[in-house]
Amino acid sequence: MGEFRYVWVNTRLIVLTALSAALYAVILVPFKIGLVFIPGVTEWRPANAIPIVCSLLFGPAAAWGTAFGNLIGDMFGTLGPGSIGGFVGNFLYGFLPYATWRAIAGTKPQLRSLWDLLLYVLVALTASAACAFVIAWWVDLVRVAPFAPVSIIILVNNFAMAVLLGPPLLFILQPAVATWQLTYERINPEIAVRHPVRYIIGWALIAIACAIGIALRRMPALEGTFLSQHFGLVGATAPLLIMVIIGAVLLTNRIRMPVRVAPLMEVTPSAGELAWQVSHLSFAYPGSDSHALRDINLVQHWGETIIVMGASGAGKSTLCKCLTGIIPHVQPGDCVGEVKVMGRSVTESSVSSLSQHIGLVLQDFEAQLFSTRVDLEVAFACENASLPRIEIGQRVQRALQGVGLSGLEARAPATLSGGQKQRLAI
Repeated sequence: MGEFRYVWVNTRLIVLTALSAALYAVILVPFKIGLVFIPGVTEWRPANAIPIVCSLLFGPAAAWGTAFGNLIGDMFGTLGPGSIGGFVGNFLYGFLPYATWRAIAGTKPQLRSLWDLLLYVLVALTASAACAFVIAWWVDLVRVAPFAPVSIIILVNNFAMAVLLGPPLLFILQPAVATWQLTYERINPEIAVRHPVRYIIGWALIAIACAIGIALRRMPALEGTFLSQHFGLVGATAPLLIMVIIGAVLLTNRIRMPVRVAPLMEVTPSAGELAWQVSHLSFAYPGSDSHALRDINLVQHWGETIIVMGASGAGKSTLCKCLTGIIPHVQPGDCVGEVKVMGRSVTESSVSSLSQHIGLVLQDFEAQLFSTRVDLEVAFACENASLPRIEIGQRVQRALQGVGLSGLEARAPATLSGGQKQRLAI
């Protein structure tokens, strides 16, 4: 699956998309009535630093966020046919910084040296030029405004704000975002093998097309009134627009998607059958000098009860995260060894598919309960699997009977005892 589609199947990336859109729109709107360059088209935009910073931190999520954020901003005075080009142009403006940095440096974005700062300037220039070319081409096509002034205004506006405001913002925000593990590299460790040659070709196509396009379209002199220039040459520069699109496609990456969740199945194992197995498991959290787990070997069969005890920080919760697939799919780190649940390797199975066979009751088990009725709480997982309503009812009754909560279907979880809440969480 492509990176753009992957954003919409990852909850955290969806949240970051909304965050990027909100930040961009909130700063855009107040300046709609400020210094307007072309009425109904563009104005002075200090907010243009936000997409660059968000792109370097959040990757493709920032592309969608920038596109929707600009559309929201247009609703406060500049919404019209030109907004279509604005959506596409700002999408590229939010995607190309991350993609260009990856193409040239091949490392996570950071500002730690003069080279990093120069690369940031190149990244901002590439994204600004692509955004300017696409939007100016479109507004010229739909006869909203001529290409020449629009392209230069957007290019200078975007680039100036990105260079002046972007580095300080990135320098301040990057450590915090990395600590919260919200960078794109942390959220999506399943990026396919990089193709540096393809990335460089894609970036080169975009850079060449934008440079030629903006240079060619500036040839008509600014004659007459500001908005009465010649509206031509759209077809002549269309191939350059196609080059930009091809370049953007080459800069995208393929994502190794998690295993698709199969329909829920009844599990009826026999006593003594292997439930899960841990072999030579070691794990260290990012930035830690010591291992939370070191060479752990443990096996549990159906019908057995195992109690793992230890002081705070001994690794009990870490072991549970390894068994449920949270490590390594959600929580990154240095993980060595093998973990199998129901004969399936945890590293080759998604967290959602593993959840059909193994569950985790948190220390604060009340935090896992959110519905207003006991039966609705149990039915939630089945509803996510799109099971028929009749089957959901049957499963709910069997599950409640299995944990001794039959007859409490209509009760509110908050009214249950502590032990009953724990069983409901199971």
